[in-house]
Amino acid sequence: EEGDEGLNLLWGQFKSPAFFSLLKTTPNGAVPAPLLPLTVPPSPPLPRICNHFEGNAVLCTKRGLANTMIDFYTSQSLDPFSVIPLTFIIRRDGCKDPEFIAFRKFFQALEREAAETNT
Repeated sequence: EEGDEGLNLLWGQFKSPAFFSLLKTTPNGAVPAPLLPLTVPPSPPLPRICNHFEGNAVLCTKRGLANTMIDFYTSQSLDPFSVIPLTFIIRRDGCKDPEFIAFRKFFQALEREAAETNT
């Protein structure tokens, strides 16, 4: 976009092709090697960075990161929820999703426990 020449950090909630096109216009941006000659300008501009990376959903989305960590800890015979918060990944099925049903049961158990503690 116009006026982005001095931009060093590009932040957005969602991945956007516009973000990546801005990165690809700078010598220090995240450009694949075959698309950019390896030349270093005498005074290189500050690199532009972005909080999303193409093709890395396993690390850059909450669902991907949670699944990756759960899979890793489980593969090491460790309880993933001893180091990460209890996580429910609810898909597009909404209220019918098995994860949502598990979340609801867990939440209701917490409510019962809180009610018993407060009485």
